[in-house]
Amino acid sequence: MSQNIAINRHARQRRRLRSIIIGGAVGSGLGLLFALLLQGGKLGPLANGLINGMVIGGVGAVFENYVFQVRFRKLNFLTVLLIRSLIYAALVSVTVLLEIKAYRAVRYGIPLTEFSGDTGFMEFLTGGEFFAIFVFAVVGSFVINFLRQINRLLGQNVLLNYITGRYHKPIEEERIFLFLDMRSSTTIAERIGHLPFHQLINDCFFDLTEPIIESKGEIYQYVGDEIVVTWPMEKGLQDANCIRCFFAIADRMEELREEYTAKYGFIPEFKAGYHYGMVIIGEIGDVKKEIAFHGDPVNTTARIQAECNGFGTNILLSSDLLERLPATPELKPRRIGSIQLRGKEHAVELFTMEREIG
Repeated sequence: MSQNIAINRHARQRRRLRSIIIGGAVGSGLGLLFALLLQGGKLGPLANGLINGMVIGGVGAVFENYVFQVRFRKLNFLTVLLIRSLIYAALVSVTVLLEIKAYRAVRYGIPLTEFSGDTGFMEFLTGGEFFAIFVFAVVGSFVINFLRQINRLLGQNVLLNYITGRYHKPIEEERIFLFLDMRSSTTIAERIGHLPFHQLINDCFFDLTEPIIESKGEIYQYVGDEIVVTWPMEKGLQDANCIRCFFAIADRMEELREEYTAKYGFIPEFKAGYHYGMVIIGEIGDVKKEIAFHGDPVNTTARIQAECNGFGTNILLSSDLLERLPATPELKPRRIGSIQLRGKEHAVELFTMEREIG
């Protein structure tokens, strides 16, 4: 297990480094576009836009990976919105000021620490141009971060799907489903109390989000102490992402063993059920809208997960899904047997999945 935790940590660091590089590259492109729209094709402004954009995008990605996702995840909506907006506005403003000072130091030999004697810099700072940039940065940061927070509140890609109207008219899609449920949740709630149990569930949901997203899964909904995750078939089958998700969750909880043991006296365990099939996806509701999945695969997955206790295993999947999964050396299926699930006309053959530790 410790080897898998170390592997996951290294993979997480690589993903963060990659996101910082991508952030810098995207920022460079946006900076170039911004300079081109305002200043035309002049080489100086384009170079400034490229550098400023790269710095803002790269540093912003560092904040996203090492500050916002670590320190701010559990703060309330308004606090996170204001902090993020102010940090990004300050980042844009400071980057622009440093770029102006560096340019004047190279061009005119004015020391970087000289402010009051640098008349050109002071004119930029007090003449209205910097104020316009600062206001633009504040407004832009607030709007972007507001949309990000709303997207996080609604769920992955839900806001985009609402805006584009992708599921305004119901459509049929083939999806993989995972029902993930905490073991012995009723007993735990009675033992530690309902308020600490709520905090436990919230901590788990926060900590399980990263391995779910890393496996390209989409969190469909939370139901009590249960998480429903779904994948489009291509993403879920690729490198057995859907199954790897469960083991990544187990590794993540093991990684946090000391933290959970100190806080709650134990480490939570989860049981998982998997199935796939064609479902109807569409918007439902009026004053409270959501994008819902309807179809037999959803019900079947829930019933497969409910069989985990009876078979003494933490993971069950249907033979139908197993047949679609690519061969993965470290993941070994083991047949459980055929059972008649409630509401199913034909028996469903179930397998568990075991991971070989290299």
